[in-house]
Amino acid sequence: MNLARVQQQATLLQQALPQIPAAIYNCRDALLAQGAKLNGLIQSVLDGRLMRVEGTLNCLVQSQLGAAQQLAEQLTSMQLAEQLTSIGIDAAQQLPGIVSLTLRLQSYANFSARLQFNPPHSAAALQPAAAPQPAGPPAYTLIDAHTVADVWREYKEGIAGGPAVEQLERQWRWRWRPAAAQRTAWSWRKTVLDEVERLVVAGLTPADAVAELEAQRGSSTLRSLIDSLVERKRQRGQRGHAGRPRKSSSMAAREAREGLGAEGVPIRAQID
Repeated sequence: MNLARVQQQATLLQQALPQIPAAIYNCRDALLAQGAKLNGLIQSVLDGRLMRVEGTLNCLVQSQLGAAQQLAEQLTSMQLAEQLTSIGIDAAQQLPGIVSLTLRLQSYANFSARLQFNPPHSAAALQPAAAPQPAGPPAYTLIDAHTVADVWREYKEGIAGGPAVEQLERQWRWRWRPAAAQRTAWSWRKTVLDEVERLVVAGLTPADAVAELEAQRGSSTLRSLIDSLVERKRQRGQRGHAGRPRKSSSMAAREAREGLGAEGVPIRAQID
C-alpha cells in the first residue's frame, strides 16, 4: 500500500515538474509588467508636481520682476530729475525723454529676465540626454531552458521581456551571437526548433508538435532529448548521403560560423 502511494506521488511529481519553469517565467513576466505600470504611474505623478512647481516659480519670478521694474522706473526718473535740476534744466520739459528712456530700460529688463530664467516645461527636460544608440545587433543571451515549451516560446515570442529569437535571427543572422559559446548554445537550441518545424510541416500544429517532443523527453533532461534528436538527424543524413552533391566552400564556411557540423547538426565537441 505504501509503495503504491509513493509511486503515485512520484508520478504526480514527474507530471508537475515540466510546468514549474513555465509558471516561474509567467510570474516573472507579470511582475515586470506590474513594475512598468507602476513606473509609468510614478512618472505621471512626478510630471504633474513638477509642472505645478514650475507654475509657482513663474508666478513668483514675474511678481518679483514687476516690483523690481517699477522700483527701477521710479529711481531712474528721480535720478534724472535731480541731475537735470542740478544743472538748471527744468525736469518737466524733459519728461518725454525720461519716459522714452524708462521704456527702453523696461524692455532691456524683460529681455534679461528671459535670458536668465527659462525653466523646463516638462520633467523630460530634467532628464539627461540619451546617448545615441549604436547601429548594430542587440546583446542577448539565450535562457537556460529546461523544456521544449520554453525553447519554442523564447523563439517565437521572447521570455521575460527579451526579444523573440526568431526576429533576431531574421534581422541579424549570426551577428547577434558572435561569441563561440553563443554559437554553440544556438546550434543545440536550433536542433529542437528544427524538429518542431519538421513536425509542423508534417501536419501538426505548433502546440501539438511541442507536446509531442515533450512526450518524447518524458522525465529526462532537455539535453538528453537534443542528443537523441541529433542522433536521429545524423542517421537520416547518412541514409540520404549517397548521391548528395558536394558542398560549396561558402556553405561550409557558413556552417562553421553558425556552429554546425558536416550534416547540419551541432558540433558536440564544442559543448562537451
